Amino acid sequence: MGVAKVGGALAAHSAQKKASKANASAAREAYANAVTNANALRDETTDKATRSFFSARRQAKQARSQAVAVAGESGVAGRSAEAVANQITIDLGEFGIQTERNLGRELGQITRDLDTGEAVRRQRISSVPPPNPFATGLNIAGGLASAAGVYTSLR
Repeated sequence: MGVAKVGGALAAHSAQKKASKANASAAREAYANAVTNANALRDETTDKATRSFFSARRQAKQARSQAVAVAGESGVAGRSAEAVANQITIDLGEFGIQTERNLGRELGQITRDLDTGEAVRRQRISSVPPPNPFATGLNIAGGLASAAGVYTSLR
């Protein structure tokens, strides 16, 4: 009976150790995938914002050139023509500021999502703890004491 208890304690220890390692490995792999996906999303989000701004800049340059040309063809000059051209530049600057703010918010959210993923990873790993060697030792000692008691009573 005591020998079986010792064997059971060792088997339980080994099973808990395997389960803990498998769980930790799965949690690390899931988090690594989340990091890879988040990095790809960061790159995609940044590229999209950059393309959007450069497209707006190109359109603003064209609009400004057209405004100057139309003003010149119409014989309009001076402050009113300059005001139209300057307003296009101001609008582009405001668009750039807003694009940068939005990008910062989106990247911040990706970072917060990753932080949450890290917390989930840690929680998942701690949900299946490794075996307690002290408890295993006590179970083995109890099994040995039980076996010694049986052996003593058979003598």
